[in-house]
Amino acid sequence: MHKRIVILGGGFAGLYTYKHLRRLLARVPDVRITLVSEKNYLLFTPLLHEVATGGLMPEVIIEPIRTMLDLSRSDFCKARVKRISLTTAKVETSEGELPYDYLVLALGSETNFYNTPGASEHAYSIKTLADAARIKNQILANFEHAVYAPEQERSSLGTVVVVGGGPTGVELAGELAEFLNRTLLPTYGAGERAEPSVILLERGERILGYEPERVSNYARDVLMRKGVNVRASMTVAEVSGDGVLLKSGDRIAARIVIWAAGVKPRVLKLQPPSILEADGRIPVDALLRVRGYENVFALGDLAAVTDAHGVRVPDLAQSASKEAKVAAHNIAAAIVGTKQRVFTWRPTGFLISLGRWAAVGNIYGIFVKGPHIWWLWRTVYLFKMLSWQKKLAVAVAWTVNLFSRRDVSEL
Repeated sequence: MHKRIVILGGGFAGLYTYKHLRRLLARVPDVRITLVSEKNYLLFTPLLHEVATGGLMPEVIIEPIRTMLDLSRSDFCKARVKRISLTTAKVETSEGELPYDYLVLALGSETNFYNTPGASEHAYSIKTLADAARIKNQILANFEHAVYAPEQERSSLGTVVVVGGGPTGVELAGELAEFLNRTLLPTYGAGERAEPSVILLERGERILGYEPERVSNYARDVLMRKGVNVRASMTVAEVSGDGVLLKSGDRIAARIVIWAAGVKPRVLKLQPPSILEADGRIPVDALLRVRGYENVFALGDLAAVTDAHGVRVPDLAQSASKEAKVAAHNIAAAIVGTKQRVFTWRPTGFLISLGRWAAVGNIYGIFVKGPHIWWLWRTVYLFKMLSWQKKLAVAVAWTVNLFSRRDVSEL
């Protein structure tokens, strides 16, 4: 009887798990691997903020799953996961039921608004291509409207508030400053137009609070030189259609508020539901198996993965790809009867773009910054694109942007 492996999720964790499994089990007969995803493409999320700010077009940061992995007709199921039963070993999808012998849960995360009043209704997320398109279109619409709007409205029309001073919020704020000041300002000219303003709000004492203070301070200084108003120790109490209300009682008038303050595990209809932790994550053991289920693995943002010291592994593409490699090895080992491997987390470092010619990071404990690190950041992400066609498309777009304004067409 053949072994059925079902992988839920078309993000980094799910796709890398599929790639590793197909390689490891290439010569093992009677194994069928099925990848399930709501979208038929991989979204390269680290570059999503560049789509929202006119630096890249949407099509260059997506990879079609079928062609990228050379999948047969039955190896991929484009469907929505409706229910997962660990007790009966079956997954119910919008395309039917999938029984499994081994299951990989890699369905990712969604925006966490922390029950902030008005946030889910009025703030813009930045998780999907549609989110990036909405952000860009609204910014452009605001600047178009400002041409004919009364003078007292123009300030709020040109103001963009970013909530959350983590890596996503910081990179987005840097790109927004470039987009508003270097592209929209000269495009709309002097006189009756919106006045560009980017405000970055962080609840903690400093942006990039989980990184060394030297990194935080450098990022803050660079962003402020680029025109970003960085405001730490600011808690958003409410979001409305015309701005944000801070816990201090101050109100910031803005027609667009972008929420980059955090994510939470995607809500699953899981049986039994009792295995979930309080924050919605799935606890796993050192082999990345769901506790109590040796044939079920959880990866990425959905899983509560810890290192050897019990510290939670960060939700990064870097960690998701490493988890995928270990999970694939352990599934293959269980099938062929070889030794399984314990997951160990050794971060290599991080790089954060701060807009054109500026970046900061920490590589193996060494503080790095400056224009050459910005080039390194671009090089690293360019080579993480999976196909040569997308690598070429991104490289061409980035080169053109060095000598011209960003794209200002609606998406």
